[in-house]
Amino acid sequence: MSIKVRWSDEHPALLHFDIRGRWNWQEFYLAFERACHMNDSSLGQVDAIVNFLESGAMQPGALNHFRHLAQYLPENAGLIVLVSASEVKKALYRAGCGLFPGVEQTLHLVTELEEAENLVLRERNREDA
Repeated sequence: MSIKVRWSDEHPALLHFDIRGRWNWQEFYLAFERACHMNDSSLGQVDAIVNFLESGAMQPGALNHFRHLAQYLPENAGLIVLVSASEVKKALYRAGCGLFPGVEQTLHLVTELEEAENLVLRERNREDA
């Protein structure tokens, strides 16, 4: 399976989706289901980083699939940060933000993994203030 879901080694309540090489929507849905079960074990908000840096091409129907998955996010789902330097993935993100107003409040796109972790930590600190 080219999609792994794991808890962060460094930050509590932070899930990492590591997507490497070729993948398909069936694998993504299985990873999403696993992440939802992992979320169930956490009492508070759970943030997620979805790392596409080493992934293959975005599969067809991305906006429809992501819209569908958004309907099943756990109640304790927090910030979701996509990590990709791909121009195609950036264009899909912008299109999604245009089609689904307000999505950019919880869904972000950055180009580096460290930037994603820093964004999650900044948002957590802001909420705690």
